[in-house]
Amino acid sequence: MTLSPAREAVAADGDTGFSGVAEAAAALARGEVVLIAGEAGTALVAAAGLVTGATVRYLAAHGGPVGCALPGAWLGRLRIPAMVAGSDVHVGVAHRSGGAAPARTLRALADPGAQREDFRVPGPVFPTRTRELGVLENPGLADAAVDLARIAGVEPVAAFVELDVAAEGLPWVTVSELIAYRHAHERLVERAAVARLPLPHGGFRALGYRDLVAGGEHVALVHGELGRGAVVRVHVECPAGDAFGARHCGCARAVHDSLAAIAAAGSGVLVYVRGRRTLWAALTAHRIPDGSTDRVADQILRDLGVRG
Repeated sequence: MTLSPAREAVAADGDTGFSGVAEAAAALARGEVVLIAGEAGTALVAAAGLVTGATVRYLAAHGGPVGCALPGAWLGRLRIPAMVAGSDVHVGVAHRSGGAAPARTLRALADPGAQREDFRVPGPVFPTRTRELGVLENPGLADAAVDLARIAGVEPVAAFVELDVAAEGLPWVTVSELIAYRHAHERLVERAAVARLPLPHGGFRALGYRDLVAGGEHVALVHGELGRGAVVRVHVECPAGDAFGARHCGCARAVHDSLAAIAAAGSGVLVYVRGRRTLWAALTAHRIPDGSTDRVADQILRDLGVRG
């Protein structure tokens, strides 16, 4: 894969950060074609609302049939049926006033005011349904295309083809980079409950959080006013140690020591991240933090205005 000049310059400095996401989003907002790479393959993508005939011809010359990725809610509004029950790919459509011109159809699919009556079937453009949470729910190319459109500030509808022929010099981004970007820039937990919790170490506030991605529930135990110098601890749920004081791990002691350190400092927070395993699995095996632990803890600390 050949880097675009802007990204090549950033990569040469050894610090890519989110430059790939920013560059690709800016290009998409200008109506240009970008490349998205994922584990399942690579796709060429353009903002559907900005495509021209030349854009569609370029896409078609480098891949298969031109598809249109759009949220499930948009497909529901347009009442375009799936190819088969449960499929993400829906029947091909064409805009009634544009004949079989794919560019006109793509722009119409990206129009928030479009209605079912604006399209006829069959047609040359096959819509693909994406998930509500995008790549955070399904790390596929279609979901990544819609997520990038949202980041670009255009309607969340994207024309795309899976790449068959090499395309050089385009802005590009990986699905993994999009996932990391969304974790860093979006609020993915919500505060669901607050309660006073008197503990042997002192008075704490228990703030309950709901994970909007995985659906888990977590708790932040806050003591005093959080600010510079506040003690921050993160603990991953371990029922065997936390609840029953099992001797094969030091989890109970770790929680005790964390709360004591926070109370002694006068302010701080213990973020208690619940695991995703069943209770029995958690009791019969030592805790193993998964990849979501840091993400959840960082999101909660960000909501509280502190960094771990």
